[in-house]
Amino acid sequence: MTPRLATCLGLVLAAALAPAAPAQERFFDVPLDQLGPGERMDVEHAEAVLWGTGPLGRGRVQLDGPGEAWLLEEPATDAGGGAPALSLAVRAPAGDTPVAGRVYLPPGAGPGYRLLPFTLAPDRASEAARERFFRAEADHYERLLREGHAGAAWFRHRADAARRELGDEVERAEADVRPPRRHDLEDSYELFSGGRAIAENLRLDRVWSGGDAGERTIEVDSIAGIEVRPYDWGPRVEGLEPELDPLATWIPADQHAVFFPSFAGLVAVLDESARLGTPLLRVADPRAEDARTRERYERQLCLELDAAARLLGPAVVRSAALTGSDPYLRTGSDVALLFECAQPELLLGWIAERQRAAAAGAEDSESLDAAALAAALPGAELDAAHGVRTPDRRLGSYALRAGDVVLVGNSLPQLARLLETRADGAASLARADEFRFFRDRYPRGAEDEAAFLLLTDAALRRWCGPRWRIGAARRTRAAALLSEHQAAAATEVVEGATPRAL
Repeated sequence: MTPRLATCLGLVLAAALAPAAPAQERFFDVPLDQLGPGERMDVEHAEAVLWGTGPLGRGRVQLDGPGEAWLLEEPATDAGGGAPALSLAVRAPAGDTPVAGRVYLPPGAGPGYRLLPFTLAPDRASEAARERFFRAEADHYERLLREGHAGAAWFRHRADAARRELGDEVERAEADVRPPRRHDLEDSYELFSGGRAIAENLRLDRVWSGGDAGERTIEVDSIAGIEVRPYDWGPRVEGLEPELDPLATWIPADQHAVFFPSFAGLVAVLDESARLGTPLLRVADPRAEDARTRERYERQLCLELDAAARLLGPAVVRSAALTGSDPYLRTGSDVALLFECAQPELLLGWIAERQRAAAAGAEDSESLDAAALAAALPGAELDAAHGVRTPDRRLGSYALRAGDVVLVGNSLPQLARLLETRADGAASLARADEFRFFRDRYPRGAEDEAAFLLLTDAALRRWCGPRWRIGAARRTRAAALLSEHQAAAATEVVEGATPRAL
């Protein structure tokens, strides 16, 4: 865990553990130069208490009792030599007892590290300090929100609560929800990798703003999508006969697809994504925190890549592919893994054991046999099938075998579409000129190939079409509402109280 991430998590935890505000409170606003010169701390002690200050860099406040405190940075003045002045804003329970604590200041806020113990007499409290306290609290959390730290839902909730205390109207501009500006190194990488081009041109990282509220209802299919003429690949593929991935015949041409020439390639790519993060996911949904997307899908599909899987896979799987309906993997997407197998029955049996183990640990799970899946997939010719699911889709693993191919997905409609594509063939990726062109440019089986990713023009047009953009916006808004309710109940949950009904 990086210090910056730990900083934000520490701030969230500290705020969540703060006791509920009493009916009456006291507020203090004291310039730091009135606390005295303080004492110099040794470097090791200073780093131990200041490493969590993160990007703020102004230090931190620790109270000896209940309450909250912020350091306020005043505008620089000529009289002060151009250096900003700091003030201490404190909220504490009502009473006639002093408020004590410590201020830790790093270099840059004065000469060397400083520790400033303080004791505020009860008569220093004032009602005028109340506005400055909540203004500082709102500014603090809005700064964290703009800078893209982990915990956006909690920061937004606290900032809005502080603004409401001030009587301000809470209305967020687009700039408050726009992904934060990243550092130059990441921007340069995306410039040369194509990630920035995808994000800027498709605007997948921008939520559709909706429009005027009202009762208007129109057919989604009546909304015009992309009208730019698609590129004609026909002349570019004349005479090309590249080796195509066998699993391409199962995948619709308007879905994303990642082909792995071997099981070892699949494991290598997943391990590298875990080590470096997952840039592909951030193209559509850039977020600061790690949503553990890969782990969530592994649990849902009952396909965790543990030691047994890594040992079994190379002996059973000849090649693999990953596909799905849309790029919104973080918030939930229909995905499927396809395996071309030397021993498909062995792989299917291993997945069945994983599903049974997962079902045993979930009381609300439902197991599906071959007959139940055949009824849900009418017309499909299956050699074997089984699955497990829960109402909240925590588990949603359906495994099918058709010949030497094993399909594992979290969505029956997605699996039905793959089966239909394989039966028809006309709309498969294997028939797309675009696929043939790029498979000729990047030959299958090259020694340095770990994976081959293709986003076709048809997939991009569908992602950018009205149906999918409106659906993504609705999911984003639903997730935001759930996050706000979770943040509102966080303190009650931490204190062991029963959260109020939402």
